[in-house]
Amino acid sequence: MNRQSIREQLNRLDLTNQLRVDSDGRTDAQTLPFFERELEQILERTYDRKFPELAMANGDVINITSEVDEGAETFTYYMYEPTGIARFITSYADDDMPMVSIRGARVTGHVEAMEVGYQYSTRDIRNAAFARRPLDQMLPQAARRAHDQLVHITGLWGSEERKLDGFVNHPNITVADAPNGANASPLWVNKTPDEIIEDIATVIDGVRTLTNKVEFVTDVAISDPLFLYIKRTRLGTLGESVTILEYAQKIWPEVNFYGLIDLQASNSRGNLTADCMIGYNRDSEKVSLEIPMPFRQYPVQEDGLRFKVPTESSIGGVKMPYPLSVYRLDGIGNN
Repeated sequence: MNRQSIREQLNRLDLTNQLRVDSDGRTDAQTLPFFERELEQILERTYDRKFPELAMANGDVINITSEVDEGAETFTYYMYEPTGIARFITSYADDDMPMVSIRGARVTGHVEAMEVGYQYSTRDIRNAAFARRPLDQMLPQAARRAHDQLVHITGLWGSEERKLDGFVNHPNITVADAPNGANASPLWVNKTPDEIIEDIATVIDGVRTLTNKVEFVTDVAISDPLFLYIKRTRLGTLGESVTILEYAQKIWPEVNFYGLIDLQASNSRGNLTADCMIGYNRDSEKVSLEIPMPFRQYPVQEDGLRFKVPTESSIGGVKMPYPLSVYRLDGIGNN
């Protein structure tokens, strides 16, 4: 290739102002602009987008049970309570003997199916093989997460349309508003550490008091920003003083305190007007999320040059057969 041909090509690329060509037709390496794609290194590792943890779907909030058969459309459980109290005998001829009875309530739950699928073509398979991307792993994982997202949302908030009860707004829980502190505000950021401890006591001791010591709290979920607040805020100004959370853990060593981002009003999908906390007993007999059919993936269905994979699962909502065993305190934050 002669010098004139080289210059003509450079003119067409509009690079004459950036390159110098010497008398032998060679370019100066110091001024040669390399194209970005030519210098780009493609890393083997991929960086998938990170999503918030789906704590309800993972069984990290309440236990997941599968007591209901996957073929059932509804399920029923009964809540029984004995009534009556004995009295001292005044006369053995007395016909007015007090009688005990059993008071019961029938609760019917509904089972709703969930579905999502994924598909790919023969071209997608070739492209994935060429790019060395695990298509057979990435798509099933995406489908499983899609199911878990719906389980997480429904498990927390239920679905009025589908007649499914959620955990945080279940009709059997006790809901109260946090009282104002000395600064005439219920918000923890405006309360003293002692006032915050009193709010926590309202939840934990409230269950114990309302049920005459029958029920007790094992877990307290707190709006995540407020959990971090009590985790780092100290009771006093001295360096050796403990944080509010550490003090609460000393008072109630049997209780597990943790932060739950969904209890933050801005992350509650419109179900909360202010941040809250909720105390409960994690025992499956007290509260559980019913999943009759766990995530199931079916064989590939071929359709021409495309392949479709259907998946399904089902959910029965939250069972809470012991009223008053869960206590929610609202209004402790406004995030």
